[in-house]
Amino acid sequence: MNTSAKLQEIDPLSGDQTEVLWAKGSGGDLRTSKGENFFSLYQQKLLDLIPKYNSAPVKGYKTSIEDQMVGLYPHSTFNLNPRAASIDTPLHAFIPHKHVDHMHPSSVIAIAASKHCIQRN
Repeated sequence: MNTSAKLQEIDPLSGDQTEVLWAKGSGGDLRTSKGENFFSLYQQKLLDLIPKYNSAPVKGYKTSIEDQMVGLYPHSTFNLNPRAASIDTPLHAFIPHKHVDHMHPSSVIAIAASKHCIQRN
């Protein structure tokens, strides 16, 4: 499971309040995670990336814009946090809720990836 929260923090550069996305990085168990297991990014800098994503001629899963976006996330790092952002960062940043949880249920993935899975067009 990946989880995130958008929190108000003091910007170390300006001293002003700013919204920061804190999200658990890939891997590890949420139950035993500590602060160092979470990446932190300036929320507004992430939102500023939406036009770049939307301007791509081809968008979606497994497209080149996804790789380009991942390369930009370090530029939005809050407070020099060394934890790498997840490929799921847009899911957490672009949904307009303060808390986001999403799961990767192994049983559903196994069925979907099986040879005889149900295919719908």
